Amino acid sequence: MNTNNSLRGQSVLILGATDVVGSGACQVFLDAGARVVVVARTEDKLKELLGRFDIHRTNLIGVVGGLDTRAQIEEIRSVVRAALNGYTVDHVISTLGMVSLTPDGISTGDINVLRTCFDDSLYPTILCAQVFLQDLRDKEGSTYTIVSGGFAHKCHFPRAWVGTIKSAAMNGVIESLICDMANAKVRVNGNCLHYGLARPGDTEKNPAPSGAETEASNMEFAKTFLKIIDRKDLRGQIICHDNRGDTDRFLQA
Repeated sequence: MNTNNSLRGQSVLILGATDVVGSGACQVFLDAGARVVVVARTEDKLKELLGRFDIHRTNLIGVVGGLDTRAQIEEIRSVVRAALNGYTVDHVISTLGMVSLTPDGISTGDINVLRTCFDDSLYPTILCAQVFLQDLRDKEGSTYTIVSGGFAHKCHFPRAWVGTIKSAAMNGVIESLICDMANAKVRVNGNCLHYGLARPGDTEKNPAPSGAETEASNMEFAKTFLKIIDRKDLRGQIICHDNRGDTDRFLQA
């Protein structure tokens, strides 16, 4: 298992760093000595994120940019490479595939909600992979990890079909990328967290259909990203975390 400073000299790009899972990943990678690049869609979100990690600012690079088109993501790639003095990142963590919910906690039957889910997370996930995997495919030791989950792996709830479809589609994307990169040096994996872990860090009960409380802090779940990098034999897998016990067992393996 990685320890402090175990990633010193390596760079990690976090897509979706402003959400609760992404910010947890930011913390654990900074603690591990990595140089962390975070991407935010707006200046306000980036400013808020950077404010949380002021002590680490020498190892933290913030980039603002859209993720809606390939051209926007290519621009982000150029900015990131310039910030790293021409070097590419070693690891990419994409949390853009997190489950999408309505303010009431479960998705409605409105088809527009599904369209918004795909626009906000599925399509940017695909576009980012197309762009950033170009740099990593032949880079020894590199990893590309995509977060999915919430309603995946036959985890269905009433009126939550939107989240179920989006998560199933996200896992399909991950499996396709795994096939595409089977003969490349980059190790592609999925990190699937179910509803009890989908909003780690919350202190109040989630309005989950099951009524389950969140079971792990964002820092605890974020350690699984370090474990995926540390496990040199791990590639082509979607690691499923039904609950805190699954996370604990994975971290101890």
